Amino acid sequence: MYTFFSPEREGWLLKQGGSWKTWKRRWFVLNDRCLYYFQHTAENVPKGIIPLENVRVRAVEDVHNKEWAFEIYSETNGIIKGCKTDSSGTVVQGNHKYYRMCASSQEDRDEWIEAIQDSIRDNPFHKIIAEKKANIRRRSGGSSRVSQQTPASSTATPASSTATPKEHYNQDSSFDQTQEIADES
Repeated sequence: MYTFFSPEREGWLLKQGGSWKTWKRRWFVLNDRCLYYFQHTAENVPKGIIPLENVRVRAVEDVHNKEWAFEIYSETNGIIKGCKTDSSGTVVQGNHKYYRMCASSQEDRDEWIEAIQDSIRDNPFHKIIAEKKANIRRRSGGSSRVSQQTPASSTATPASSTATPKEHYNQDSSFDQTQEIADES
């Protein structure tokens, strides 16, 4: 059961289906860097959850005659990690490269986009892991030369990096908030 004491935003949107591309009305709740959607406002368990990690949001023009559409998409053109419940109630992993929603007005769409952008955070640890995997692939990719770098020196962690916090997070936020996030990790 999910209880949202003070969600960042909530309201009705149309959501485009993944396989059939039909539009269904869903109740959306934006809370703790996740976008939850429900079939009805009175439901306690979400129909689906879209974590807002390593994604972007943008307005899209005239998608299947939907005037005020926007989409959440992967910044790396990969699959967005999300989940939903199927018709039998089983939780299954989503297989979306994007999620498309449609608001009732331009103002409503713009407010949703702004609220989602405010919630989106790039997770620097995902980038560190991706860099380490890329280094391992390069080293094992047939190169006869052994790298002189050690794993500790080949990538920087947020705490030891010389980059500013804003370079670690593609979001304008205060230093205190960014430092607090880094300290919690």
